[in-house]
Amino acid sequence: MQYDEFISLFTKCSDLVEITRRFLMSVLGPTGDYCTPPANKPHVDYVFMGLQRLEERCKEFFDEMQVKIQSHVEWGLKDVQLTEERLMSARDRLEQYVMYRIAEGSFRSVENKEEDAKLLHRMKVLSFLTYDALDIPQDLMDDTLLTIAMNELRNIIDCRTPMEKVACVEKSVSLVFRLLNLSRLKRDIVITQQSASEPSSQHHSNSPAGADDFLPLFIWVVLRAQVPQLYSNCEFIHAYLSPARLMGKAGYCLINLESAIAFLTHITPEYVSMDAKEFDRKWQEAEDALVP
Repeated sequence: MQYDEFISLFTKCSDLVEITRRFLMSVLGPTGDYCTPPANKPHVDYVFMGLQRLEERCKEFFDEMQVKIQSHVEWGLKDVQLTEERLMSARDRLEQYVMYRIAEGSFRSVENKEEDAKLLHRMKVLSFLTYDALDIPQDLMDDTLLTIAMNELRNIIDCRTPMEKVACVEKSVSLVFRLLNLSRLKRDIVITQQSASEPSSQHHSNSPAGADDFLPLFIWVVLRAQVPQLYSNCEFIHAYLSPARLMGKAGYCLINLESAIAFLTHITPEYVSMDAKEFDRKWQEAEDALVP
C-alpha cells in the first residue's frame, strides 16, 4: 500500500483520525515541545504525557489502531483485498504518519549520546584496519559498490521514521550481498572456462564467496561509513518498528548491523589477522592523531 493510498483511506475515517489526533497531542502537547502541558480547560480531550513511557504507548496505540482498521466499516469490511500483508502495510503507513510527527521526541526518548560518541570514536581509531586484517578476499573489494553501501547506511541520519531508517540498513546489506553474488558469478565463469579448455585436469580454487564472507565485508562498510548516532539509531528502530517487521528482513538486517557494531566495540588483536604489537602501535597512533 502506497502512502497516498493510505492517506486517502485514512482521512475518510473521522473516528480513526480523531483517535490519532488525541494520541499525537498526548505526546506533543499544545506547543509541540513534548514538555508543556495544556492549560486546565474543559475542552482538552486528551491526557498529556509527553515522552513518558512513549515506547510502550506507541506499541499500544499501533496495536489498537490495527484492530480498528481491520474491522472498520469504511476500510476493513469494505476492502475485500485487506489481506494480512495489506493490513501490515496499513500499519506501516500509520507508523510513518505518526512517527514523522513525533520524530524528534521519540528519538530523544532512546538516544544515548555517550554510547554514540564512544562508538564513533572507536570507528575512527580502527580506520587503520585493512582488508587483510578482516580476512576479506581481495576480489570482494569493489570500491564503487562498497561506497554506495556506505552512503546508504549514512542516509539513516536524515530519516525520521523507524521504517525509513531500517530501509537504509536493508539497502546497504543488499548491496553487500550483491557484491558477494557478483564475485561468486565471476569465479564460476572462470572455473567453467578453465574446465572447457582443460577438461582432463582438476581445477582448484578458493571457496566461492558466500554467507561467511558477508559479515566481515559488512563490518568493513560499517567501519568506513562512520555514521554518527549509530547506536541510538539501532535503539530507535528496535523501540518503534513494528514487531512483525522485526521478525522479517528488516530484523535480519538490523541484527547484522548490531553484530558489526558489537565486533567493532569489543575488538582485540586476537579478533583480526594482525600482529598484536602492530595492532597496539597503530591503535595508539590513531588515538594520538585524534587528540585536539
